[in-house]
Amino acid sequence: MALRPKKSFPLRMHLSTLFVILMLAGCGAISLLFYTKSRDMVADEATNLVQRITGEYTRELERLAGPPETLVNLLAFSSFVQNESLEERLTGLPVMREAMLANQNVASIYLGYPNGEFFQFRRLRDQADRAAVGAPDQAIWAVQSIDVLPDQRVDKQFLFFNQEMERVGARVWDTTYDPRQRGWYRQAVDTAEA
Repeated sequence: MALRPKKSFPLRMHLSTLFVILMLAGCGAISLLFYTKSRDMVADEATNLVQRITGEYTRELERLAGPPETLVNLLAFSSFVQNESLEERLTGLPVMREAMLANQNVASIYLGYPNGEFFQFRRLRDQADRAAVGAPDQAIWAVQSIDVLPDQRVDKQFLFFNQEMERVGARVWDTTYDPRQRGWYRQAVDTAEA
C-alpha cells in the first residue's frame, strides 16, 4: 500500500488565511468596542435626561408649593385667624383675597378650630364652581362657615361675595362636616404640637 503524499498548501494560502482571520478578529473587536461604547453613551444620556427632568420637576414643584407654604405660615400669625366668630373672621377677607390673587394656584384657604368650627375662603373660577356651591352668577368668592354660637347652636352657611367683596348672597349649608376628623386638621395639630 502506497502512502499518499500529504497535500500541502502554498505559503501564500496560509498567509492569506491568517490575514483574513486577523481582519475578522480586528473587525469583531472594533464592532464589540463600538457596541459597548454606544451602549454606555445611550445609558449615560438616559441617566442625564432623567436627572435633568427630575431637576426641572423638582424646581416646578418648589415653585408651586413654595408660595402656598409661605401663605400658610403668614396666615398662622394673622390676628383674624384667632377670631372667635364668623363676623370677626370676615374682617380678614381682604387679606385672604389679596393672598389668593397673588397665588393663582391656591384655590382656597381653610381653617379648622378645636371646637369644630370651620372657615373656608374659596375662589369661584367659573360657572361650574358656582353651581357646585349654589352661588349666584355674580359671586367670585365664597365663604363656608361652621360657627358654634354662644347658646351652643351650630350655624352652617355659605356666604357669597363679588369682586369688590360685597356680599351678594348666602345660603344654609346642610352638612355633617367636622374639620377635626380630617387628615389636614390632624396633621396641622400634630405639627403644632411638635
